[in-house]
Amino acid sequence: MREKLRNYIEASICPQFFYEEKLPHLWLLSLVLPALTGLFSMLCAGLDRYYAELCGVADVVKISLLGLAFGVCSVFFRASVIKIISAFTGDTVAFQELSYAIGASFGFPLLISFTGFVLRLAFSLNVSGVFLLVTALIQLIPVYYLMIYLNLGGIKKRKIISLATIVGIGAVQLIVLRLLL
Repeated sequence: MREKLRNYIEASICPQFFYEEKLPHLWLLSLVLPALTGLFSMLCAGLDRYYAELCGVADVVKISLLGLAFGVCSVFFRASVIKIISAFTGDTVAFQELSYAIGASFGFPLLISFTGFVLRLAFSLNVSGVFLLVTALIQLIPVYYLMIYLNLGGIKKRKIISLATIVGIGAVQLIVLRLLL
């Protein structure tokens, strides 16, 4: 049991273990983790708006459901971007395993977004912006390691391709978050 837990923690940072199928496929995990991450992040932001009297309860529920959908869609967006880049570099990447690996690596972002939610409820701290930004940025670390592992573009170009992709994905993600909030 301890070995499995250690493997899942390690795979949350370096998701190639999920991609290589060294860990058992729990496809539900790859959907639940990003959905809960988006839910807690956006619920915290909605509660900040509610307590500032900028919106009502119905708006908080809408924002939370939007976060739930955003979490799942972000996985497929990232997997699609990597799949498109792999087509340009001439490499083959399996979309299903790629989306599973990205989704299953949302363990630490979920922990951070849940921490922000608990701080909001327990101490009434207006920390949703900070925790939303940290959660959004920490989600990019496993994607970078996965791209390095996939070796897109060969040994010489893989780091620049990975870094450019992460910067692009991060910029799009932050713009979408800004538009949502």
